Amino acid sequence: MRTLTKDGVKHLVSRKRLLEKKVLELTDQAHEISTSNQFHESPDYSLVIEEKSRLQGEINEIESLLKNATVIKERQYKTVETGCVVRIRIGQMNYIFQLVDSMETNPVKGKISINSPLGKTMLGKNVNDEALLRTPTGNIGFKILEII
Repeated sequence: MRTLTKDGVKHLVSRKRLLEKKVLELTDQAHEISTSNQFHESPDYSLVIEEKSRLQGEINEIESLLKNATVIKERQYKTVETGCVVRIRIGQMNYIFQLVDSMETNPVKGKISINSPLGKTMLGKNVNDEALLRTPTGNIGFKILEII
């Protein structure tokens, strides 16, 4: 089962709507091609049908995910867990991350996977806990400053 943030749900709903719109456009294209005089000569029809099928598969996947996912409720966190925002210190620098399911990961927006090495290391920690992230190039120590 997947765990999604409210933003993750909004993104999936938006993506689903976009895909549904594209499917309708492809349906119209397929109809236009099938009613044209050169239908038997057109390779475009099969390409349109394949793309429509691919998009419908993605829509079905999103619907299943939304139906079966657990949505994280906003609340106060006492320990680091999926959905919380964490401020950590590595050396002299502070960083802010939100721990999310792997499908919501977006490092540019500070969203890291609970399955990433840093995410796994932070899970279950409390404010003021110190931890060691083991990497191939050496260990990186960090401290949990705040759980939001």
